Amino acid sequence: MGAESFCLLLTHDAGTEQLRKAHNNPNVLQLCTAPGVLEMFQNANKTLDAVQKSLEEYLVRLLALRRLLARFLFSRSLCLFPHDEQETKRAAFPRFYFLSNDELLAILSQTREPRSVQPHLRKCFDAIAELNFEGAENILAMKSAEDEVVPFSTVLRVQGNVEDWLTDVEAMMRLTLYNLLAEAVQTYQEMVRETWMFKYPAQVILAVDQIYWTQQVSEALHMIEVCVWVCKCVEQIGASTDTRQTSTDQAKHEGPDRVQGLLLVPDQQDGRPCARPAQQAGPFHPRRFDCARCARPRCGGATD
Repeated sequence: MGAESFCLLLTHDAGTEQLRKAHNNPNVLQLCTAPGVLEMFQNANKTLDAVQKSLEEYLVRLLALRRLLARFLFSRSLCLFPHDEQETKRAAFPRFYFLSNDELLAILSQTREPRSVQPHLRKCFDAIAELNFEGAENILAMKSAEDEVVPFSTVLRVQGNVEDWLTDVEAMMRLTLYNLLAEAVQTYQEMVRETWMFKYPAQVILAVDQIYWTQQVSEALHMIEVCVWVCKCVEQIGASTDTRQTSTDQAKHEGPDRVQGLLLVPDQQDGRPCARPAQQAGPFHPRRFDCARCARPRCGGATD
């Protein structure tokens, strides 16, 4: 754009000269009616329009060049990570099949930066929004989309290829939940229920609560104490409902710490329609179909 720059410079000089004359002789009538002034401004407008058009064409060519460069870099990335190698990575870590080729290439091209996987975790792991890193090599916890943080049982060190340490992350997720489940099962009968509900992640308390639900149903039916068991369930549901109301009020201020209470109470209330038919049916063996049906936490066929 050398010619356009020269024309713009001439127009600038002509305009500067007119401003100088106006400063020396501030008479509008004399200045505007002087010979050649009208023609100078008309030529300046034509020059500016030509320069603007040339600039727009230059920007279009620059954008096309950027697209061409991006296409070239993408083809280079395909050469660095051919299709066979991508399939090898997916075979080593099958959750990569949830990602598109572009997303997988974005991860593989930044293997030295473990945090580059963060934007793609939601597709690889359901309900996992991100991993909590300490520095660039240690992973401390996993975090859900609802901001519920579950610390890992041990600090996980990022080592090896991305598919290798992501496999370690998956194994650590299972180990952490296994340890929390074992602990929650043990402490269920040792702690006050309303306190226990907020000590563990929501997934853990839902699973353990259903374990004890089924166990207590079977014991009540086997010992022909259905009425006593129904009264206990109604009492627990009432207490949990009060806790949920408190949790709902506090959730606005405490966020993910109250997720457990909001999830557990509806799950318990689903079992209430199953308790009354069991109470009305009288004594029967736990292995009968009606008993097994009532022992399930969710039995949509029962009615009040």
